[in-house]
Amino acid sequence: TLIGSVDASLHAYTDDYMLFPTYNYYYTITGVFLNGESVYSKEAVGFLDDGYLIWELEVPQSAAIPIFDGIISAGEWDDAVCADISDVFGYDDPDPPESAYMYMKYNETRDTLYVAAEDLLNLNLDDGEGIGFYVDDNDNDEWDYDNPGSEGNFWVYYYTSGSTVRYRSLSGGEWASNYYVFPNPQVGFSDAAGWVQCEVALPLGFRELFRIGLHGPDRSPGIGAFIIERIAGTAVFHGWWPQNMYSIVSYPSQFADCEIDCNTLVPPAAPVNVTVERSNLDLLVNWDDPTLGIDSLSLASLEGIHIWRNGELYDSVDTQVETYLDQNCEYGGWYGYGISGYVEDQYGPLEGMISIPEGAYAGEEPNITTIIYDDGEVDYYAVVSFSYDGNLFGIRFTPSSYPIKVYTVDAVTNGDEEFDFLIYDDDNGLPGRQLTDSMAFACPTLYEFHTFHLPGTTPPTITTGDFWVVIAFREDHPGYPGFGVDSDAGNTGRSYYYTHTSGWTQYESGMFMVRAGVGGPISGAPDTKLTGLPTTFALDAAYPNPFNPIAIIPYALPRAASVKLTVFNLLGQRVAELVDQQKEAGYHKALWNADQAASGVYIVRMNAQAFQATRKIVLLK
Repeated sequence: TLIGSVDASLHAYTDDYMLFPTYNYYYTITGVFLNGESVYSKEAVGFLDDGYLIWELEVPQSAAIPIFDGIISAGEWDDAVCADISDVFGYDDPDPPESAYMYMKYNETRDTLYVAAEDLLNLNLDDGEGIGFYVDDNDNDEWDYDNPGSEGNFWVYYYTSGSTVRYRSLSGGEWASNYYVFPNPQVGFSDAAGWVQCEVALPLGFRELFRIGLHGPDRSPGIGAFIIERIAGTAVFHGWWPQNMYSIVSYPSQFADCEIDCNTLVPPAAPVNVTVERSNLDLLVNWDDPTLGIDSLSLASLEGIHIWRNGELYDSVDTQVETYLDQNCEYGGWYGYGISGYVEDQYGPLEGMISIPEGAYAGEEPNITTIIYDDGEVDYYAVVSFSYDGNLFGIRFTPSSYPIKVYTVDAVTNGDEEFDFLIYDDDNGLPGRQLTDSMAFACPTLYEFHTFHLPGTTPPTITTGDFWVVIAFREDHPGYPGFGVDSDAGNTGRSYYYTHTSGWTQYESGMFMVRAGVGGPISGAPDTKLTGLPTTFALDAAYPNPFNPIAIIPYALPRAASVKLTVFNLLGQRVAELVDQQKEAGYHKALWNADQAASGVYIVRMNAQAFQATRKIVLLK
C-alpha cells in the first residue's frame, strides 16, 4: 500500500499512521522520474518496541497501605507492579502508549489486593468514570461455578454523590442477577494531578463469593481490566488490558495471568466416598475426610466435620472419625446426609463445601413406582420468566391406585441453582391445597435426571384424585435453572406455569420433564408404645423446641448405666454438663436452664456405656 512520498533530496520517512505493537511492517521504496517509476527496492521490515506491553504480572507483597484519596502520591505505589495499559490497539479509537497505567500489590495480613489506575487523557472527573476489573479466579479460561470464588467483575466508579465498588458474578450463582455493593468501600478518585487517578482495595480469599479466590497450582487468577472516560455519558476506553483482547466478558481465555502468592485461609473441598446404610433402626454414615482445599492445593488444616441432615446442620464430630451412627431416625423416614469440613482463624469458622447428599430410608425401603409422562429426551429447557413475578411451574399427576404417598420427585435441569418443590392436591384441574412445606433442592448433576427424596417421615398421602408437583423459582434468580421440556409430548394438559400477573396458565409447547415417585405407606413399623422398662438406650426429642430459656431433655435406659448428657454449640465447644453420674434403668428427664446462653442452635449429646446419640435444640430469646 502506498503510504506517502517525499522530496528526492530526503533520505528518510517517518511512518506514524495507525501503527500497532506486536505487528511487523514491510517497506519498499521506489524512485519517481519524469519518464516513469523505478522498480521496487529490496524489502525492509520494521516493528515498534512492544516491550512495555505486559501480558503476565507477578504482583508483589507490600506492607504499605495506600491512603484512598485517589491521589497516587510519591512513594505510595513504588512497591507495586505497574503496567502500561494504554488502549493502543483501539477498542474504540487507538490511544498512544504511556497514556494509561495500572498498579497492583497485595497485603497478606489483610488479605487485600490494592489496585490503582491513572488516565492521562482524561483531565476532569465526571460521574460514571472509573475502572472495570474482571477476574477468572481459577484461571481455567472460562466462567464456571464449580470452584467457589470471584469469577466475575468489579466495577469501580466515581460519582459526585459517592464513589461505589460493585461485584457481579459472571458464572451464575449468588450475585449473578443482583450486584453486591460494598457497604464501605476503600476507594478514592481525584483529578488533582491534572488527570484522573483512582485507588481501590479488593478483598482476597474465600469467605464470600465477592472475594478474589486464589486457586492452585500457582495462585494466578486471570485478570482483564479497563479505564473509561465519559463524554456526554458515553464510555470512551483509554485503558484496555490485555490490549489485544476482543471482549473482556466473552474471552476470559485472553486474560493476563497475575501471580498473587497470598496465603489466604482456604475452606476444605467436600468430603468424598460418602455412604449411608441401614443398621437396624439406625443409619450409619461413612465418608473420607477432605485432604484438599477448594483451591485444589493440600489443605493446611482441618478443625472439624459437620453433619448435615435433610439440608440442616445436625451435628459435628472430630476429624479422622469418618463415621457417624444416627440413632434418632424415625421408622420409614428418609434422611439425606451431607458432610463438610471447616477451618478456623481469628475471624471464626469457615465452612467448606458440602458433599452431594446421600441418604436412605430408616428401617424399611418403600416400594416406589415412578409416574412418567415424557419420552426421556430433553428438547429444550424452559423457565417462566427472567424477571420475578411469583414464578411457578406445575405438573399434574394421576395415581393408578389409592391411598398412595408421594416419596420422590425426579427432574432434569441445566443449572445448579436452588429451587423449591411443593406438593399440592388438585382443585378442578389446578393446584389447590398445599400439602407440604417448601423443600429446597439443587441438581448436583446437570442435563440428566436426578431423584429428590421428600425428607422426613410424613410424605403427603393422596387418597383420591390428582396431585401436583409445583416448582418455585427463587426471587434472586427467577430465570435459573431451566427445566427440561419434552416438546414431542405436545399439549398434555398436565403442564402449567404461574405468575402473579397471569395466574395459572396452561403450557402448550410440551411436557415439563418432572416425574413423581409414589407408593403405599410403609406397614412394617415396629410398635413404639412405651410399656414397662425401656428396651433400648434412647435420647428423645427435647421440648419445647425451640425453647426459652428452659428445655427438658428425656432419655431412656434399659439398665443401670453411667450417663453423660452434654450440651455443645455448633463449633463443638462444650456449653453445659447436664448429667454425669450413675442412673437406674427407666425413663429420665434432664433440665437445661439456658438463661446465660446466646440464641442459636445447640447439640445435646448422650453417652451411656457404648451408646451415643445427639439431638438438636434451638434457643430463641
